[in-house]
Amino acid sequence: MEKGGHTKQPKQGGPTTPGPAAAEAAKGRSIGCATELVWAVLKTALALAAFRQLLQSTLPTQERWDGWHAQWESEFMFFMVLAHSAHFVAFVGLNLALLALAPLLEPYRLQSGTNSPDLLWNCAKLVVFNNAVVQPIMIGSGYPMFETVGIVIAGPVPSPLEVMATIAGCVVVEDTAFYWAHRTLHRPELYKRIHKIHHDFKMPNGFAAEYAHPVEHTLANLFPLFAGPFLIALTTGRCHLVSILVWTMFRVCESVDGHCGYNLPFSPYGLFPGRPNSFEHDWHHSRNAGNFASFFTFWDDAMGTSREAVHARLKAKAK
Repeated sequence: MEKGGHTKQPKQGGPTTPGPAAAEAAKGRSIGCATELVWAVLKTALALAAFRQLLQSTLPTQERWDGWHAQWESEFMFFMVLAHSAHFVAFVGLNLALLALAPLLEPYRLQSGTNSPDLLWNCAKLVVFNNAVVQPIMIGSGYPMFETVGIVIAGPVPSPLEVMATIAGCVVVEDTAFYWAHRTLHRPELYKRIHKIHHDFKMPNGFAAEYAHPVEHTLANLFPLFAGPFLIALTTGRCHLVSILVWTMFRVCESVDGHCGYNLPFSPYGLFPGRPNSFEHDWHHSRNAGNFASFFTFWDDAMGTSREAVHARLKAKAK
């Protein structure tokens, strides 16, 4: 007791030394973060090595590519047929595989229930129209621009590393272009007239990836897909058609994977860091908000449109 009967109070605001338990917890978190980082780097390295090996065993030899090319008198038709075929094979092939494996994939389904027969029929009609009409027109009209900037058709077949470098550049360009096109289509005046069709699917499936208004399929699907190869050819003077075909299949399969309705733990796209899984896009369809990007979460995180940011805004409004 001090004079006057007052109790001496301890000093406030000074630095405190964490106890052994807090220090141990902090150390555990640091080790956990380091472990996650090492594991992410290791997974990425393994994925890249496996992808390189896959390309090494599947890319056409120079002799085979020259033989295919020699069978076509028109380079325009050669470009058209191969570009369209790569898209078709990837889109239809992966969707059919998902249908065939549906009973085995049931544990990974994100939402229960089924889509109505009318919606599935409308999806089939529009997907066929987009692939049979819209897509050939877009590819055909884009060929003169590719020819101008330096697309390579008859030249040396690219190495696996060149193809991978092309895909890396295309992923960055596509993710940016798709994010802004997709976000723009969610503006009320455009959503009602164009993008609402795609959101008829609250429980998406793989075929719903291209269930879109023809304007959307052109501006938000095909334009971001081919913007990367175009810019690479424009800036480097070389982008081989083989690289474009592999990139097309890579991106189309990623889109089907994102819409498939399953959160597949063994999806090869999940091996790459910073990619939203199928749950994120499934959430976008069920909530009609946020998660606008395709490959990465960078733009959603930077622009405040991630699922977490949307949740935070809704929670703040509810208070």
